[in-house]
Parts: sequence; C-alpha cells; structure tokens
Amino acid sequence: MAVESKVTIAVPVYNVKQYLRPCLESVIQQSYKNLEILLVDDGSTDGSGLICDEYAERDDRVRVFHTENQGVSEARNRGITEASGEYLIFVDADDEIHKDLVMIYMNQVRPDRVLLCGFTEMELDLRKSVMENSDSQVREYSLAHFYEFYADNLANSPVNKLYRTGLLKKYGIRFPKGKSMGEDLLFNLQYFRHAPKQYLLLELPLYYYRQDREGSLTTEYRKDMFEVQQELFDAVKVFLQEKKVWAEENRKGMYGLYWDRLYMTAALCRNYEKQQRKKEMLPVILKDRVWNEAWEACREYGICTWKRKLKKIMIGLWKMGI
Repeated sequence: MAVESKVTIAVPVYNVKQYLRPCLESVIQQSYKNLEILLVDDGSTDGSGLICDEYAERDDRVRVFHTENQGVSEARNRGITEASGEYLIFVDADDEIHKDLVMIYMNQVRPDRVLLCGFTEMELDLRKSVMENSDSQVREYSLAHFYEFYADNLANSPVNKLYRTGLLKKYGIRFPKGKSMGEDLLFNLQYFRHAPKQYLLLELPLYYYRQDREGSLTTEYRKDMFEVQQELFDAVKVFLQEKKVWAEENRKGMYGLYWDRLYMTAALCRNYEKQQRKKEMLPVILKDRVWNEAWEACREYGICTWKRKLKKIMIGLWKMGI
C-alpha cells in the first residue's frame, strides 16, 4: 500500500450551496489523511464560494480558487494544474464519497492497473453495505474486451476513478473546452492512451451521486445528439485501433452498443414537438454514417440479432410518431 502517497481531491463548485457542506464533510473526514483538497469555485453566485473559504480556514489541507464562470471542464482542468498529489480524484460538489474511498483505493494501487469504484444514487444510500475487506469484490476488464467496460458505463465518468497526476501533466491531458456532452469520455480516452491496459473495478458503492438535478442535459433533447454520438463512437474506434484491439469482439460490441444508444437518443425526443421530429430525425438516422457501418458489419458477421435491434429502433420511432 502506498501509505505515504499524497492524494489530491479536486472539487469543481458552482451554485450548489444546498449540497456543498455534506460533500465537503465526506471529503475532509476520509480515513486516509494525506490529502490535498482543491475547491475550484467556478463563479458561484449563491454563497458557495463563502462555504469553500470557511472550509479552507477549518482545514489546512483545503485550498480554494475563485474563478470566473467557465464551466465544469475548466474547473476540473484548474484542479489538474494545481494538483501536487501523486494521485488525483474528482468529486462533484453535490455528491458525497464513502469515508474509506481513498484508503480502499490506496490498498489496491498497482503500477499495472487503472482503478475505479462503484457508484450509486444518493437516495439508495448503500453506505452500510460496504464491506471492510474489499479484496474479493473486484472485477477486471481488459482492452481486448473494452466494449464490456464501455457497456457497463465505466468509461465515461471522471468521478469514480483514481488518476495518476504525473500522467495527466506529462501528456497535457485536459477536459476539452466548449463541450457540454461527451467531454468526460474524450478526457478518459486521452488518459487511457497512456495508462495501463488493465482496468480494475472495485465493486463497492463508494461514490454517491444525485440523480439529474433540475436542468440536467441528460433529460433534454438536443438537435446535435446524433452528431455527438458519432463523434464519441469515432473517438472510441480510433483509440481501439491505435491500441490494435479493434478486432472482432470490440468491433461487434461497439457497433451493437451504438445502435442501442441511438435508440436511447431517439427516446429522449418524447417531449419534442412531433412534426418537428418527423422533419429532423428520420433523415438523420437513415443517413447516419455509423448506422450504415454497423449494418455492413451485421452482414459481414451474419448476426441476426442486430436486425432485431434495427426493428426495435424503428418500432420505437414509430411509437413516438415519426
């Protein structure tokens, strides 16, 4: 166990006064004490910045940075720049973490693996179910089966991973600017390019998040959703090609996942005006480049289940009036 290693916890903060104190309490009360806690106040107007200052006065491990509002990606990037710990963890300011999160991570640190933990909705409150011995509750993933890692929604989020600060700084890995969808996956793919090829999931609910606060982008229709899905698929494909694992398993798996996500993207349009959907969505889907690549792969592999995916998508669109 790397007992002596300093761990940085970076918390981007923006107008979360209602939830900020419980979040920060969960951070400063970690059983692992060698911490650096960076609070990046992204131009809050509700008093969140004052709460950050209060915690900096209480605990000398806490440092606060007040900035103009630039968005969560830039706030996290500031955390990377300022981090002095060997390892880095991101925590969103309206979430909470288990008191042993960092300790459990550090018990599992190895040079040949990327560590990540399980997470659960705050309302479920599974904190009491975390067992003291976490060694038996692990699951390994490899690049050869990256599609499984992706399918389990483990490739996207930055908040359930232990990053090596040195890699982030050496290769200039940062969250992309100007994006409000897909930026987390693009960041992680940059990191995975230089990180070990094994991913170890600690199957423990150590991170607690709040499900879709008001105004969440995940519940709103956007006209560029299909373009974003294409961009993310292409990014994963290029990554796997570079790693020389764009082989049959990953190729089949990723195309199948793309179709599933295309259906889910269409499902988000339920609140969008029907006639507008008819005009915009169907031509986009039928001309979708990755859709057609997937169809060709379906024919190549002779997988009839993909035809059922196509039928499922078209039935879903029909039910929505398209």
